[in-house]
Amino acid sequence: MAYLLVTSTSALASNHTCELSVIVDNQLLQSLDFKKHTQNEVVLPFGESVATLNCELKENAVFSFKQKNMVNIQWHDLHQGVEELVASKPSFLLPIGKVSMKFSIYSYHKDLQEFVLEPVPSYIKNSLINNMTMALFYGLCLTLIFYVAFTGRVLGDTTFLYYSLYVFCAATFFLLQEGQLNIILPKDWLLLSPQVYLLFAGLTIMSATMFIIRIVDLHIDFPKTSLLGLQFLAAIACFISISLMWIKQDAFGTFLADVVSSITLLIMFSVVALVILQVYRKVELAWLILLSLLIMLGAMLLRVTMIDVDPFIHSYALIIAFAIEAFIFAIVVSSRVKHIQEEKVRAQTDANTDVLSNLLNRRGWEALAGELIDYQHKHGGLLCLLYIDLDNFKAINDSHGHDCGDKLLIIVSKIIRNQTRQNDILGRIGGDEFVVLGHFKSEKEPNVLAQRMRERLNNFSVQLEHNTTIEASASVGQLILPLPPASVNEMLKKADKSMYQYKQKSASRTAKT
Repeated sequence: MAYLLVTSTSALASNHTCELSVIVDNQLLQSLDFKKHTQNEVVLPFGESVATLNCELKENAVFSFKQKNMVNIQWHDLHQGVEELVASKPSFLLPIGKVSMKFSIYSYHKDLQEFVLEPVPSYIKNSLINNMTMALFYGLCLTLIFYVAFTGRVLGDTTFLYYSLYVFCAATFFLLQEGQLNIILPKDWLLLSPQVYLLFAGLTIMSATMFIIRIVDLHIDFPKTSLLGLQFLAAIACFISISLMWIKQDAFGTFLADVVSSITLLIMFSVVALVILQVYRKVELAWLILLSLLIMLGAMLLRVTMIDVDPFIHSYALIIAFAIEAFIFAIVVSSRVKHIQEEKVRAQTDANTDVLSNLLNRRGWEALAGELIDYQHKHGGLLCLLYIDLDNFKAINDSHGHDCGDKLLIIVSKIIRNQTRQNDILGRIGGDEFVVLGHFKSEKEPNVLAQRMRERLNNFSVQLEHNTTIEASASVGQLILPLPPASVNEMLKKADKSMYQYKQKSASRTAKT
């Protein structure tokens, strides 16, 4: 069964007459008078119906209707003068005077059809607004497709690629449904057939299911349900949609199309239930996915079950819902990109950080030291490297244990951090060896820093747990570099040598004392 809705506009000449007769099985089902300016619904059975339009017009008018769920539309101009327009929907320019047209329409699905009779200026205006609105919608989809696909390729995350595929399939589905391709392609072009329309419906279901499963981690938390349940159902719907390319649009074809619709609703309800569970489990941004799904599910239920609602809502509810969903998904994708970038930065930080002291490890320190050397190349100034080595650290470990030794290293790390500037590069490059590299404008500043560090690390005591006190000291070697060194390793070797020279001098002074 299908519904036929007939409307007219009051802008037509008041003394025109126009009537549409609907015939089913050679019997008059209903006769509709356009002059009354009222909306009328006619229940059409599945299959072929005949509509005859008889008008006597005082001005040119356009008779149009949408072609959704109509497999074959044939028309005959019983009086000369009717011209079929190139438009997104079947549209006919009616001449002044008597007009008689006969339409043979084959409908394969229950749906709400809108037939409109309006003046030419009104038709042009409405068509222009509709096509421009849909062009903006397609532009949004195209932007999302390329942006998300590129992002997914760069990040190596297939979730983004599934989203791009979903947007592409959905946009193509709406493009076929709304008929913009009718303007540029021949009427008998394969791409305009109802079978292709249903094909992209199935592909949209498949790609959307794959995307949502991955964006809220259903494939990780519910692997069997995702694979054997949702993905399997989506694959069946997609397979049926592909099969409809070679199946005649008869009662059996209609049954298969209804099966696809039922599977789609089943998948949607199942996904909503699982996403609700993910929201409860506090999966990141799952609530946004749930919101978009509820909006889309509401539009689908409106389209499938409430066929007698306002024609505009019935026609555009799914498009509006998809646009809102795309906006929400764009927020989710953006957040996922940010999360991946943060994870990458965190991983790099962890890889370059010494776990015990929370300073840079050797690899991390050498990388930043190389950047500071490059900075000196470009901006001049001088570098100062402090090479710090704890005295008799092995003896401390042997006497008090490695746990106390580790705690001593942590305290020394904090002392070094407190004595340095924010932009200085600090690192622990060995068991008890620390380095500090800074950029200065004159030799006075690094000399003050080195002196302050030596005074702070010379013969200090540390109070540990259980009233354990450790007496410690450290040797601080200093290397000032007016010119950039050849390499970081060369700089470290020279600073290490300076540290040992300072250590030997300190040992000599202690022996004399």
